[in-house]
Amino acid sequence: MIMLQKQLNKDQLLQYTASCIETLDPHNEYDRHRFQSGLQLYRKGHVYNVSIDEGLIEATVEDDAEIISVSIDLLDYDENRCDCFETENCEHMLAVLFYCASSYGAVGDILSMWKQQERPTIVMKGLQRASSLLQRTTYQEEDLDSWFRYFDEQYDKYVKGLQSSYYTKRISHTIYYEYYKPLEARAPKKGVLNGMFRLHALLFSVEKLFESFQKENNSSFFNTNTLRQHIDTFVEDLEYTTYNVAKTLLPNEHQASLKRIEKQLDIVLSTSGEHFEPAFDMYRLVWTRLLHPRGFTKERVEGLSVLLQKGVKGEQLHYELCHLHFLLGNDKAAIEQLDMLQELPFYILTDWILYLDEKHEDERIQNWLLHWYQAIQKKLPHTSYYEAKKLIMHLLPLYEEHMKEGYDTILQELLPFSYVYYCDYVIDNKQYRTWAELQMLVKMDPFYEAAEYVKIVEKHDREALIPLYHYWITHYISMKNRPSYKQAIRYLKKLRTIYRKEKRLSEWEVYVKRLSATHSRLRAFQEELKKGKLIDDN
Repeated sequence: MIMLQKQLNKDQLLQYTASCIETLDPHNEYDRHRFQSGLQLYRKGHVYNVSIDEGLIEATVEDDAEIISVSIDLLDYDENRCDCFETENCEHMLAVLFYCASSYGAVGDILSMWKQQERPTIVMKGLQRASSLLQRTTYQEEDLDSWFRYFDEQYDKYVKGLQSSYYTKRISHTIYYEYYKPLEARAPKKGVLNGMFRLHALLFSVEKLFESFQKENNSSFFNTNTLRQHIDTFVEDLEYTTYNVAKTLLPNEHQASLKRIEKQLDIVLSTSGEHFEPAFDMYRLVWTRLLHPRGFTKERVEGLSVLLQKGVKGEQLHYELCHLHFLLGNDKAAIEQLDMLQELPFYILTDWILYLDEKHEDERIQNWLLHWYQAIQKKLPHTSYYEAKKLIMHLLPLYEEHMKEGYDTILQELLPFSYVYYCDYVIDNKQYRTWAELQMLVKMDPFYEAAEYVKIVEKHDREALIPLYHYWITHYISMKNRPSYKQAIRYLKKLRTIYRKEKRLSEWEVYVKRLSATHSRLRAFQEELKKGKLIDDN
């Protein structure tokens, strides 16, 4: 502790801790839990290996038997790291701050900061500040241009606030909580206007988020991962907001606002850079739920087609056109645009097929399932097993529903990735011997991995298990170690039971004698055979 005092400035530590406490709301259950968990981790002695170098604190925290590495930069808030990947002050960082404060006997100071946060007077002062700010900066509720002037004014103030901060803060890491959420809170109270304001504010914020990320050169894994977490949060908010706007907006209402949203989506795509996929998720979400049902799609397609005719190039055009053609039901045109892309976006195909299933468009869904199947056959040889399983897991049940005649062929051709689905299929269709052959094909020990299937097969066609037992007995003997021999003996006993029930004991006796003779030099295996009373001592 004395060493920590020499390496760490108390005022600097407490000033940093105070800024962390200010981000927590004692009236929020999640924040309260975070603070208390951090305090308990410190009190129970779960913080250790603490080192400090020029304001950089590194430590290890043990949380439920999990070892967590923590790094806190007192000079640059955005360089903080924690293995739990929380975007803001997590319980592990708080535990480390408690530990460091304890070297000065300052844990009570942190608790006092927290109590100050809890006081109603503090809350009232915050409300008064927000109220005065609202009085100073206003907009006209039904004037779209006034909204965007307001967005710009607030953004300039937000950026200046970051620049004047004692700690280095990145726009890409703070814009959601420190710009968008306060802006959202100042939306008009009227229902439809409230939703439209929030939707415009959100897309404006995402545009600034992407622009700032490019300028700030956030190339590290941590910064990119943190940005992706913020983008995902924006996508969640967008889904909720778009749903509410689409539900309350009347036909032909707020047309100018909707056209502005169309332009905002275009900007979001063009500024997204390496984060094009989540940006396109936003684009598809708003077009599918809001703009397409209000008749904007055909005009947009015509405009994009003119750009292509003029020789304008870029993948963004093809991405937009393929989705818009899909919404219009022009599947052939959508496929032509997909073919223009450098790599087929399977996640989009999957979403489209699930969308058609939700809409009960059976004829279209069959065409898209066939197209997906043709494309996936080309991709699988160049895909990892895990990625391949992810690609097919959502759609195979739809093949069973919409393409019953060729479903078994598809399952066979997609093996081993379709293993689980094919097992279900052959069991449901009482093809027990096919199921047994499948286990040997994929080298899966069903007696260990799929015991519930073994029980079904044993009940209806136990002879189908005989080749499987032979296969796995041979496999375990070939491993040539005592535990494997014991496993082989267990399977031999079960095999003997099946031979006895099928009145084929003479075959069993010939088999076990031949097995013993073949492996006569494996002394440990011979010992296990005798222990299991599968052969006699002679």
